[in-house]
Amino acid sequence: MPNRDNLIPLTERCKEDAKRIRQKGAHAANKARREKANLKKTIETLWALELPDSKLKDQLEEMGVDPTMGQGLVMSALLKGIQRGDPKVIELFAKLMQQTASPADKKEQKARTERMKAETEKIKEETARKSGAKGAEVAEKQAQAIADMINSPEAERALEDYLGADE
Repeated sequence: MPNRDNLIPLTERCKEDAKRIRQKGAHAANKARREKANLKKTIETLWALELPDSKLKDQLEEMGVDPTMGQGLVMSALLKGIQRGDPKVIELFAKLMQQTASPADKKEQKARTERMKAETEKIKEETARKSGAKGAEVAEKQAQAIADMINSPEAERALEDYLGADE
């Protein structure tokens, strides 16, 4: 590409030029973010508006559903998808209802769950260590084993028999 040779990285520019270029980028990003937020607010406002009098409004009211623009859009899309037998519409609604998850979604959820379990176990161990609960638990087991050994009438006694193999 002939124009790539003309590009100068920001790290090789003077501080003033680099700052000016970064500021332009920040202004453009802020403008785009504001436009996106305004569009979202507009869509949310329109979504919540009540449907004008129509057959669809009457159908929604009969079903006990709020006759809003959003509900009307969902209803009409679903009906048209069913009439055409469009699998994409059915897949979209299933995804919206979270009945189907892609393998990537399932894998991500499993990884997140495992990470949370590991973090929870780590917190439990640290809490037990800080509070001394784990040490007290071990000491209690040892004391109980010694008491059992003393109360045992057998001549041949070993502490290992009472503590268990894992101690």
